[in-house]
Amino acid sequence: MPDHELWTGFLTDPDGNLVGLMKDKRNRQSVLVQENARHSEVVGLRCGLRNAYQNKGWSPVNIQSHVSEAISYWERKRIVYNIVLACLVLTCWGEDMLLGGPAQSLGNGIVLLTLAGIANVLYCFAYPVDFAFQITPLKAVWQRHRLMLFTSGLLLASALALWVMLHTAMA
Repeated sequence: MPDHELWTGFLTDPDGNLVGLMKDKRNRQSVLVQENARHSEVVGLRCGLRNAYQNKGWSPVNIQSHVSEAISYWERKRIVYNIVLACLVLTCWGEDMLLGGPAQSLGNGIVLLTLAGIANVLYCFAYPVDFAFQITPLKAVWQRHRLMLFTSGLLLASALALWVMLHTAMA
C-alpha cells in the first residue's frame, strides 16, 4: 500500500491457540502530506473567514474600534444626560427634599437612586443602535447625525421624569 505498511505477526499462546497481531504503520512521508493538507485547510479556512469579515468591515480590530468609539462618545454624553435630569429633579423636588426630616430624606434618596438607575439603564439602549449603524456603510452619515438620537432620548427621559415627578408624591 503506497501510504502505509501493514505488519502482521502470528504466535501460539500457551493453550495452543493461534493469535494474530496486526499493525498499520503510516509512512513518514504520507503523515507529512496529511499534516500539510490539514494545515492548508485550516489556514484556508482562517483566510476565508478573515476575507469574509474584512469584506463586510468586521475584522476583530475594526469591531473593537467601533465599540471603543461608541463608548467614548456615549459616556461623554451620559454626563450631560445626568446633569439635565438632576436639574429637573432639583427643580421639582428640591424644596420637598430640603424641608423633609431625616426619615423622609432617606425615603427620597432611595426613590431618587432607583429612578436614576432606571434612567441610566434606559440610556444604554443607545449603544446597540449606535453599533448597528457603525457597521453599515452609513457610518459616516450616522456619526454626523447621532446627536439627534441623544437629543430625542434626552427629551424622552426628561418628559418621563417630569411625568413621574409631577404625578407622584414623594414618599
